[in-house]
Amino acid sequence: MADQQQLRKSYISLPLSLAAAAAGIATFIASHPMRILSAQLCLSDVGTGAGATTVAVNINGTAVALIAPLTLTVAGGVKAVKSDALGLVNGQSYPGGIRVNKNDTVTVDVSAIPATTSPKIAHVVLSVTQLDI
Repeated sequence: MADQQQLRKSYISLPLSLAAAAAGIATFIASHPMRILSAQLCLSDVGTGAGATTVAVNINGTAVALIAPLTLTVAGGVKAVKSDALGLVNGQSYPGGIRVNKNDTVTVDVSAIPATTSPKIAHVVLSVTQLDI
């Protein structure tokens, strides 16, 4: 088994269209096995009006277990939030993360957007560790 320094880590950026809350806003098909270590919601602006931008990451239709939801409120004014995969507490799980197999479909569902104006640009960024390399 390779030690942690030999694992290849990378990022997958999924652009989102936030015109309306909907399932399957972004889709990625895995070309090789990997593990999702964390997910980030990144916005150009928080939008206007009451509410928040909330997204969920799914693998083959099942929500990825994250320590905290990916939610940014308009009132909070913060433009990015990161959540580690459940079970990744202080690096106790090796290699850790949530398994994604070759040809699995990773999708992003948007469950909420601000009431008046949604953020102009949004991405979900997945931090992943490549497996079987």
